[in-house]
Amino acid sequence: MASVVLTPVKTDEQIYNNSMLEDDPNDNSATNEEEKTKPRWGPNHKGAMELASLYSKGKRSQETLCIFFCTTLMVVNFIFMAIHFRIEKITSISLVALGGIFTADFASGLVHWAADTWGSVELPILGK
Repeated sequence: MASVVLTPVKTDEQIYNNSMLEDDPNDNSATNEEEKTKPRWGPNHKGAMELASLYSKGKRSQETLCIFFCTTLMVVNFIFMAIHFRIEKITSISLVALGGIFTADFASGLVHWAADTWGSVELPILGK
């Protein structure tokens, strides 16, 4: 069976030159030669500048407290595990750890799916 290769109606350059810019809220579409040579990322990216403007001292304090409490709870949890560890329970520990990994993976996937499906940056607490 022979295959037939058809020539395109328009060349790639014609399509590029005659196409409208995509809807781009970050204004990353290159419209002139200078914009085509500049990188589309970094501190001058509009999205990065918006995120930097939202990063306040309160946000930094919240992150610092979360890191402190997480580290403290991990140390306390490790101490309790070391105190109550018994070698004869290694099979149960392994099965429970594996079940915990699967449960955490499923739960995080479910949360991300729900956020992608119904979430929005306009949500009062979880938005931006």
